[in-house]
Amino acid sequence: MVRSLEPDKTNYALEVGKSHQTALNAKYDDGSQRTVTNQATYVSSDMQVATVTAKGLVKAVAKGTATIKVTYGGKTTNITVTVTTEPVNDKRYVQFNYIRPDKDYKDWNLWVWNTGVKNDQIDFEKVENGVASVMMIEIGPQATGVGFVLRKGTDWNTAKQDFPDDRLISVTPGDTFTKVKVTSMVKELDILPSIRGPVLKDGNMTFMYRDDVLFQSGQMPTITGVKVKVNGMEQLMIYDPAKEWFSYTLTNVKSGTYEYTFLVTKDGNTTEVTDPHNTINGKSVVEYFIPVVTIKSNVNPSSITSNENAVLTLNVSSDQSTTYKEAYMNLTALGGPSKVKIDTDLMEQTLAVKDSIATGLKNIPVVISEVLSTS
Repeated sequence: MVRSLEPDKTNYALEVGKSHQTALNAKYDDGSQRTVTNQATYVSSDMQVATVTAKGLVKAVAKGTATIKVTYGGKTTNITVTVTTEPVNDKRYVQFNYIRPDKDYKDWNLWVWNTGVKNDQIDFEKVENGVASVMMIEIGPQATGVGFVLRKGTDWNTAKQDFPDDRLISVTPGDTFTKVKVTSMVKELDILPSIRGPVLKDGNMTFMYRDDVLFQSGQMPTITGVKVKVNGMEQLMIYDPAKEWFSYTLTNVKSGTYEYTFLVTKDGNTTEVTDPHNTINGKSVVEYFIPVVTIKSNVNPSSITSNENAVLTLNVSSDQSTTYKEAYMNLTALGGPSKVKIDTDLMEQTLAVKDSIATGLKNIPVVISEVLSTS
């Protein structure tokens, strides 16, 4: 069952006359994913600004903003395309930061592959504050992972490796910049999370702010303070040095439209800016609605024995365009598990009863959780 859709880019700029081929991955409940670019459907909100083909090829027509609605497996995601008359730099990069407790970087270098551009030895460009860095490793537009080895020396027969295994830097499709921190002799990589606008979860809305230029140069601490102004109300954001962003969580969010900006203080000056990762027509807006959901159920056949099966069917309707993240039922009354998933696309599940269960009328609780409607 499809859990979510991940396009290569959710928000990008395109010069008039240029094209961009969408790449789309579907993530499933079992943790797997696959490319579904050619199986999805695509619709442009404004064909006068940007067109899109049945295979996801977007072409910039005229200056403005258009939203590409992408649908597959019962799930939908939106891509914001800003068409400009100016050239757009759409190259992608990985910044590699190597941390050795002994701060001895003599003869250490990086070997990379699967970049989609150049696979080769890369020497560290600088050592600053005890960290050796390669600031910009260019990667291809379809790259999703960059393999690497840290080694001391250039001869593979005699070179010393920092860690014995090949490793992979996962790159989020569409991200133009990925920063990774690698500590000597530590297998796990610290890949800093990307920002794609506010995050809605469990009735809360979290805002994150980064200055992309300062983030790339490692200068985010030069920002002395950030506030988020939501519908005219200012809230102080807290800096997280591990993630290199400022964040604030608005709790118990009610249905409605939330327009927001950031008040950024640097060098004693405060500037009000929109969200660099969620701005359309000069505004940063999140719409949040809690829909009214009606659930009706039917079991066919309505009575079964221990050697028979029945099918539970749910008829779910809503007053909003709604995504159902999870549905499950409690089958303990039939001798089964307390949480059995229901396919949210089919809204059907097979039932069975253990022979040790006494006859009689049984109640089967059904839950649809995290029912959200956002745009």
